[in-house]
Amino acid sequence: MQFLGFDSAQLRAQPQAVVSAITDQIRQFGPSEILTTSIVEWSDEHRIVAGLVRLATEESGFTGVLREFPVWHWDNGPSRAKPWASPLRHVVDLIRFRRLAAASRPGVSVPVAELRPLKEAAFACYRSQTTNLTGEETWRPFPDRWLEKFLDHEIFFTVSDASGASVAE
Repeated sequence: MQFLGFDSAQLRAQPQAVVSAITDQIRQFGPSEILTTSIVEWSDEHRIVAGLVRLATEESGFTGVLREFPVWHWDNGPSRAKPWASPLRHVVDLIRFRRLAAASRPGVSVPVAELRPLKEAAFACYRSQTTNLTGEETWRPFPDRWLEKFLDHEIFFTVSDASGASVAE
């Protein structure tokens, strides 16, 4: 796991710099598996990162397994719609997700316990998600102990297998 130091504004303004940095990491470490955020969820930043990782895997010639973790999927459901979108939009996304599940996009439980200190450091970078920083009555951070579910194992969905073949999306 490597923090590359790009913020959300840079993801949008300098996508090729991000792709180049990821490509360099892939070439340097030669992983057999890459785990990233999901392209199938409502967070713009998570979708952008997933797309940039996909570009970097192509640019680097990566031939391993690419898997994505849908961070907000577990809280807001499998949807690209923002949580405040219309109920109809969420229904459409749930129907779409049902089709994805039927297409056998395999989920895999990945042990991540050895990454616990890094994951806790990453969670600490996003205090607005774990605490109510501003005291707004309507702000809803993660429930107490909610993040603990993601410190030992996480469910990732396979995007491409070791042959580089894409899995249904």
